[in-house]
Amino acid sequence: MAETPPLVETATMEENSSGLTPQELAHQGTHTYEVSCTQDDGSAGSWSDGLTLEFVEAGVNWKNEDDDTIDFFQEIDINTYGMFGGEMSITIIFSDSSIWEQYSEGISCTYLKSVLTP
Repeated sequence: MAETPPLVETATMEENSSGLTPQELAHQGTHTYEVSCTQDDGSAGSWSDGLTLEFVEAGVNWKNEDDDTIDFFQEIDINTYGMFGGEMSITIIFSDSSIWEQYSEGISCTYLKSVLTP
């Protein structure tokens, strides 16, 4: 059973020069996250991860610091993006201090932004 995403705090579009929501602005750039994931079978794991997020027209580029791969997530709704390919899809939702990620394969992850991130 898929986990229900967290409520997105103040999911409104405020006027700013970038056109991003406050939640998107909070994650723009390079940050360190504490990641915890669970699978439908109850297994879980956690680790630290460095991400660079760049919001571009129609979506967001997601880059892990561990490799050179950049994944593009298409904008679906306010603070909500998706990547779709083959039999797998991934949805991400931005809140003020975290990112919630749901895989179609039954994996849910929460990326909690580290307070040590500049």
